[in-house]
Amino acid sequence: MKAFKNEIISCIWPRLAYSGFVIAQPYLIRRAVTLFALPHGKNSHDRGVLLILAFLLVYGGMGISLAISKHKAARLIAMMRSSLTMMIYDKTMRLPASYGQDKVLTTIGTDIERMALGLYTYYECWAAPIELGLFFWMIYRELYETSIAAMLLSAFAVVGVVLLAPYAVKKQTFWINAIQKRVAVTAELINGAKGVKMSGLTDRLHTIMTGLRLEEISISKDYRSVVTSIFTLANTHSILTPTVSFAIYMLVSRSKHGAIGTLDSPRAFTCLAMLELCGEALLSLLQAISNVSSAVGCIDHIQELLCEDEHRDHRIIKSQPLLAGMPCIIAHDLSAGWEGPIIRKASFIIPRNSLTMLIGPVGCGKSTLLRAILGETTHNKGSIIVNTANIAYCSQTPWLVNGTVRENVLGSSAYWDDWYRMVIEACCLQVDIAQLVNGDDTIVGSKGLSLSGGQKQRLALARAVYSGHSLVILDDVLTGSDAATEDHIFERLLSPKSDSVRATIKVLINVLAQRIQHADHVITMGSDGFIIAQDTNSNTGVGHNPGKKYSMDVAPGFKTKAGRHITITNLNAESTCSMNPATNTPVDDSLGDDARHSGDFATYNFKSDLELIDFELPLVVFITIATSMECVGAIAVVIVNVHYMAAVIPISIFIIGAVEIFYLRTSRQLRILDLEAKAPILRHAMDTVGGLVTIRAFGWQNQYRNLANTNLEVSQRPFYLLMVAQVWLGLVLDFVMTGFAVVLMGIGVAKLGNVSAGDMGLALTSTINIGIWMKTLIKFWMNLETSLGAVARVKDFEQNLESEDLPGERKIPPAIWPAQGNIEFREVTASYGGSSNHVLQQVSFTARPGEKIAICGRTGSGKSTLVAALFHMIDLSGGQILLDGLDITTISRQRLRASLNGLPQDSFLLNGWTIRENVDFFTSTSDETIVSALKAVHLWDIVEGKDGLDTVVHESTFSHGQRQLACLARALVRHGNVLVLDEATSSVDESTEQLMQTLIRSHFSRHTILAVTHRPSTILDFDRVLVMEGGRIVENDHPQKLLKRETRFSNFLRVSDNDAIL
Repeated sequence: MKAFKNEIISCIWPRLAYSGFVIAQPYLIRRAVTLFALPHGKNSHDRGVLLILAFLLVYGGMGISLAISKHKAARLIAMMRSSLTMMIYDKTMRLPASYGQDKVLTTIGTDIERMALGLYTYYECWAAPIELGLFFWMIYRELYETSIAAMLLSAFAVVGVVLLAPYAVKKQTFWINAIQKRVAVTAELINGAKGVKMSGLTDRLHTIMTGLRLEEISISKDYRSVVTSIFTLANTHSILTPTVSFAIYMLVSRSKHGAIGTLDSPRAFTCLAMLELCGEALLSLLQAISNVSSAVGCIDHIQELLCEDEHRDHRIIKSQPLLAGMPCIIAHDLSAGWEGPIIRKASFIIPRNSLTMLIGPVGCGKSTLLRAILGETTHNKGSIIVNTANIAYCSQTPWLVNGTVRENVLGSSAYWDDWYRMVIEACCLQVDIAQLVNGDDTIVGSKGLSLSGGQKQRLALARAVYSGHSLVILDDVLTGSDAATEDHIFERLLSPKSDSVRATIKVLINVLAQRIQHADHVITMGSDGFIIAQDTNSNTGVGHNPGKKYSMDVAPGFKTKAGRHITITNLNAESTCSMNPATNTPVDDSLGDDARHSGDFATYNFKSDLELIDFELPLVVFITIATSMECVGAIAVVIVNVHYMAAVIPISIFIIGAVEIFYLRTSRQLRILDLEAKAPILRHAMDTVGGLVTIRAFGWQNQYRNLANTNLEVSQRPFYLLMVAQVWLGLVLDFVMTGFAVVLMGIGVAKLGNVSAGDMGLALTSTINIGIWMKTLIKFWMNLETSLGAVARVKDFEQNLESEDLPGERKIPPAIWPAQGNIEFREVTASYGGSSNHVLQQVSFTARPGEKIAICGRTGSGKSTLVAALFHMIDLSGGQILLDGLDITTISRQRLRASLNGLPQDSFLLNGWTIRENVDFFTSTSDETIVSALKAVHLWDIVEGKDGLDTVVHESTFSHGQRQLACLARALVRHGNVLVLDEATSSVDESTEQLMQTLIRSHFSRHTILAVTHRPSTILDFDRVLVMEGGRIVENDHPQKLLKRETRFSNFLRVSDNDAIL
């Protein structure tokens, strides 16, 4: 608040002026009633004209002063929103990489908006008590000691609200936490849609989401009960105070025989006006207390986020040119990890101008060591020195922003056509981009949802290459690529014979075992986190390695398939910043494009609309109905007492209706713009949290902050203009009521002598009520229109979002289906989104019950699309797919997927849920079976030492390969006769793959198996192999038969040196 003291002070003076005008109203009414009560004299008309001018001044002054104070409050709220949003974003950039997206999303999307709504009327917390104090003093002067009743009622209401406010904050916190939990699951479901569908979890997760929503609604009831109590206190006070005060006054007056004065017209209507205005001030105060309390609760949530522990970089960074003989990374007795050490006492030196490979079994800490080099681990001992602060990093799970292909390649670099095309070709992306509908302007979706695993990895690799950083760290980025693609990338980027791309950026990359001979430096890790061997290749000409040398045979499994993996570090010996034109340039403006109809965009808008429906709609409906009845009653009183006003009422209603129509047209557009402008803020924040490690590694914090600031500036415009439009509406309504009061007074003066003091007093007092309730009605009517717009958008979302299930997909298969597991593709043709470019073309084959079929082919050949077609995740343009003789297009897609046991390439685990819930989503398996499955995949030892099956899964709980093993454990506990693997072993090393294959062969020995794979060690064990090319099956036979003749399959084996396959 100290930062905005000038803005806060600027709101005081117009609000005080408004209070002065409000307090003047009862005195005006006294003067007016007195004028009509006295006999008509020659000066009466002149006095009446002066009173008309006084009414014009007071009512006009009220409208202008209140508009100024609200406008200044709107500016203050907009400034606070802007500052807090950027503070949260800056804090997000400094948070540990494991921090949850849901907390940031809820803070930006809910807490800040609720804070802005709550603080908009903060000035009532000090202005209303001033008005109440003055009104009580004025009432005391008129009603004497009988006014104590009004004071006691007011005090009771205030004390009640003050006591209830903390409960409201507490209950609101519970509600927001429930919202946060639901939104977190929603975001994960959208980001992992393919894995959810392949795993057959759609219906189950729908049930879970419904349960979360019902739980959220149940929790919200407590908050609504407290708010209802607050409003009941406020409105009961407004109703009872005048009645009780006048009743007590009359009783006391009779008992004292009029000693305290008679209740004549001037006194009665003056007191009635004071009591009405007192009730309005008290109602404003109570609402302000409730709103500010909610805002304080939101501010506390924001404060909790801002006080979270920050990421600490324990590295020693010595940014200096890489001179001959100078190492790039030096580690001494390094122990690093997360909750505890995973890497233990590692000492190594990575030399300049070298390709360093890091190998070891799954879960040994390879990725953790890379994170330690990046300064991202939370538990650190020992020391590590890095030559540069900016590192090009590709994680094992590719991080992509929700933008176009080009935007993801550029990152925060400028676009240079020649360099861009060279990088695209070197990373073997030109064919993939050509197949996309919009080329490199195609939106990749949240986390690259529209791309295959291999495409996502190569896109992240292209970003690293394009950046031109001198140090590159790659964590298993070629596992999703076939041998030919891998050969191309290696030759273009790493081979000494490569062209200018290699000359411009000398990358060190970890590849499969057949590339080990090209490594300059190899680090082998054991399963306990210790480095068990280091070796340098003397043929590379690398200088002396101070680390102890080991023979290649010392590292167990180094030359075997079990020793392969993994990771990649790359160093560039020369500083390429001056050579690469893409270095040290601002963020490409194209990253600011807000036209994204994606998962995050839908998540935010759906979330915002639900908040409107949940938080505002019930209260708005109640207040709109109540105030409309109040307005009708007050207007009726005016017409009954001053008949000529019956002609003025329709004109006033016409003017208000015209203003409302004009306002609605504007506010509706501003509301839509506001929602659309908020979505990029959330999307960018989610992208940032998801890619914190990558952003910090590349050194793009300032660029991403600038982009966040740009998004915020765009969002501020409709947000601020919407509040200003509301201020304008209030000002116009005040002017209408000014005209109403002036006309009423003018009619009275014109008919002086024909209008009684009682009639005019009652009409003027009712005019105060009309002004109060009319503004309230219009305000909440507009809010009701906005909330109903949210209802309409949710309804449109439900109605217009095309369901996967088509009318003909209603056939109910047998309870146990498929009982045999016979799969038949008949001339299947398919394409994405109804495109004429068919991804599958006349694919035909049959998988007999219990048969094991491997599917291989180059990246983009249609392998994953074939799997998607089997799961009916893509519509068929022609042909049939039969499962045990039933056409899958006649069966519900959810039922079909639940009947298949699918293991996707991207593992799907719900963070924040227990290992029991993640393995057994259907809650149909005993704990003993789950433990047995976890033991089979060698994960039980990891979770047993924590909380067993109650261990909560987080990003750091399992490595990438271990997460895939957890998904295999889920497959083990499920029933069914068909198992489908979509490159499920691409993220694990050979020994872990052997474990997975052993489990598959033993546990699923009688199942029909379709497996998309690149690895030859497993393909040769299958009954049949399908080789795909251009969306067609070009070879279909037993692998041994294909090897005996000149085939694409045998060529694939030769290309990969009998160690990799398409």
